[in-house]
Amino acid sequence: MYNNYKIIKELNKGYSGIAYLIEKDDKKYVLKRQKLLPKEVKLNYKYSIWREIDFNKFVNKLSKSKQKFFMKMYDYKINECYYQHKPKYVDPSTKKDLIARNKSKYCLDMVIEYKGNTIYNLIKKGLPIKERYCLIIQVLYALDIMCSNNYLHHDVHQGNITYQKANNPIKVYGKTLPCEYQYSLIDYGETLHKKFNETKDEMNYYTKEKKRNTDVNQLMKNIILQEYML
Repeated sequence: MYNNYKIIKELNKGYSGIAYLIEKDDKKYVLKRQKLLPKEVKLNYKYSIWREIDFNKFVNKLSKSKQKFFMKMYDYKINECYYQHKPKYVDPSTKKDLIARNKSKYCLDMVIEYKGNTIYNLIKKGLPIKERYCLIIQVLYALDIMCSNNYLHHDVHQGNITYQKANNPIKVYGKTLPCEYQYSLIDYGETLHKKFNETKDEMNYYTKEKKRNTDVNQLMKNIILQEYML
């Protein structure tokens, strides 16, 4: 599946997987490799990988004007692999699970769109007031697209928002924004949707999170207020 891609560098190493910047025909992509437990191999929305795949499929069906606020998936495959994942830090409470994952012979490989760097350093450098509003408006627009289709991102923070120089005008609800950067929401493993709920308690939790605007609250707490953006 990935023989024609060239690995450029490691981007990130998380708890259960690793991400590489890869290249094919002078175009950059991201390859995410994640160790799976045998029970996760079959479709089940209880597991984050299937929620992420589901939302990626939703993004791929959006119009191009809306897709740019997210991260597209190009391909995914569950393989037998001998990759041994060694995260930089292992929480003692998850060590048993990590050992079980490394004993498993299954990996999920996913090729996704490269959307640039996360906004950590961009914010630290300081953004002009107009660009701060551009960031906030674009993320709110992405969250509105999700909410209008019964999705909640549920993990909004600086590490899950990327930026790239805007090559084309950025339009939100028909209005053109004077933005220097295109911002995108990434990483959908914590995504909620009413179709993921199998029990009454899960449906009650989803309904409660949607009513309290959890995504907007996370944007406000983790980015706007934390970084004194307004």
